[in-house]
Amino acid sequence: MARSESGEAEKARDYALLLLSYRERTEKEMAERLKRKGFPPAAVAATVADCQRLGLIDDERFARLFVQERARLKPRSARLIGAELGRKGVSGEVAARALLAEFVPGREEEMAADLARRAAFRLRGIDPEAARRRLWAYLARRGFSPEQIAAAVKTAAEEKPPK
Repeated sequence: MARSESGEAEKARDYALLLLSYRERTEKEMAERLKRKGFPPAAVAATVADCQRLGLIDDERFARLFVQERARLKPRSARLIGAELGRKGVSGEVAARALLAEFVPGREEEMAADLARRAAFRLRGIDPEAARRRLWAYLARRGFSPEQIAAAVKTAAEEKPPK
């Protein structure tokens, strides 16, 4: 029996390494993936613990990289990114530290204004009121506050379109 348990643990470690070769994972994500694959709870726990001990799984590092990547590639509000981290199993304290490092004062406003500029360019040529509503909804779906959205929409409306 111990032989099959060690075989399962070895298979679980191999699968965990495969998953980590694609991207970083949180402790929760790794445990869920291993459970979904059908590994016994003891093998899952041992594999996650080994990965943490070896520094392959680090929720702090994951949160920092996730926030940086989201801010750069898929701009969203800090609140929305924090919620995503929570769903991935990152603790609130760890998520808050990662968000504070990336979202210095004024950063969200800059992101909203940049998104508004780009979206306004795509909306040129349609009724200005309809464009404003679409722009507002676009920024709201990305989690920005009404104040941030209003400022970003105003900034985008005041700018002249590129020639």
